[in-house]
Amino acid sequence: MISCGSGLMKVGVCTGRNAPDVASEVVEELGDASFAIFFTTEVLSEEDIEEVREVIRCPFIGCYTEGVIHDGKIVEGTGVLALKGVKAATELSNSPTRIGEKLGRVKEGTAILFLNWMTRKISSFLRSVYNQLGFNFSYTGGCSGILGGGFTFQFSERGMSENMTCAASLNVRMSVAFDHGWEVLCGPYIITKYKDDRIYELDGKCAFEVYCKATRCQKENFEECRKEYPFGFLCACGKYMLRAPLEYFKDGSMRLMSEVPYSSVTLIMGCKEEEDVINAAENAARSALMQHRKGKFALVFDCVSRKELLGSRFSEELERLNEVIEIPYLGMLSVGEIVSSQKVCTPSFHNKSVVVAVGGE
Repeated sequence: MISCGSGLMKVGVCTGRNAPDVASEVVEELGDASFAIFFTTEVLSEEDIEEVREVIRCPFIGCYTEGVIHDGKIVEGTGVLALKGVKAATELSNSPTRIGEKLGRVKEGTAILFLNWMTRKISSFLRSVYNQLGFNFSYTGGCSGILGGGFTFQFSERGMSENMTCAASLNVRMSVAFDHGWEVLCGPYIITKYKDDRIYELDGKCAFEVYCKATRCQKENFEECRKEYPFGFLCACGKYMLRAPLEYFKDGSMRLMSEVPYSSVTLIMGCKEEEDVINAAENAARSALMQHRKGKFALVFDCVSRKELLGSRFSEELERLNEVIEIPYLGMLSVGEIVSSQKVCTPSFHNKSVVVAVGGE
């Protein structure tokens, strides 16, 4: 158990093998809680959620993940970060309008969202939530589940679901930063034909043929190459938003994870050195902490594809994060990350990135 706090806000972080027990430990340490976030590798039941609800007695949200991040390592079981002295509103729904209406009961602060990674049109979903809440909020979160697998669930004090989004608003404005470590390999290319999350043509040519020519990709090693060579889209903040290719089709088109940004050009990105990827995680943490000098807690969303790429060196990334983030924090292996930067408050959806969000009074 890690706890800290002075003034109105107090923070508690705890991990363990049983979700209700972890919730009980946090509440015992803090006295009571105003809001909590759960990440779990356990397969929870409705009965488990009911037990958590009875113990913690405050609004909470949570989701399933392939790994909980805490204390510089991956933890099996459940992790919870609880706050005392804040105001929060939650919703569990597949309607962005309903989510925006409920979260809007908190007038300004931070919106945190956990989605099923197989949700189609995630970017459109986030824009709809933003249209309800607007620029008075910063945005962060991630997609839950196992990359390539169908199993996932999201939950709150309202219940649990495999297909809905759970979201919360806090009256705490969090500073949010991201980075990834990929650089431009080839491009730019004009996307001359696309629909939703599917690219058909780049510069008037078959998308998959262009992709293969720019990389070492062939049909036989696509699963390997798609992890190393995402598409990149320049963000208004000056960094590149990555989109992971998921599959290719006989007509030469390629499906990406979420929609292609409207009327855009794209680049094919490459990862030259593993050290660049690890350094990017540290950069994201330092940037978020610098934006919030009085930070008391942090959330980390680290894309599971980074773990696959780095292999045994992924532990170095987690250790770097742990060295930099000297306040209580909790994180998850995500399958896509949600970011709003300090300069651009609209939320955007990213792949293969590390997102660090820091909050305080």
